[in-house]
Amino acid sequence: LYVTLNGGLPVIHEDPAAAQIGAWMPWDIPLQSFVDKGADVTNATSITLGIGDKIGLQPGGTGTMYFDDIGVHP
Repeated sequence: LYVTLNGGLPVIHEDPAAAQIGAWMPWDIPLQSFVDKGADVTNATSITLGIGDKIGLQPGGTGTMYFDDIGVHP
């Protein structure tokens, strides 16, 4: 599981099996994690949520994932 801002480098979930958890779970990501990847958090215009390896995408997999309650908090 990964998140990018403005198409930058991904912040990757610490659990490689996070996409296989069968229950709702929060994932709090400090803004500093995006800054450390070179993202400009003062002017974020897009967010990308992905599963797998952003660099070496592979087709396959099935199922449904829901992403909600996305926000920026102090």
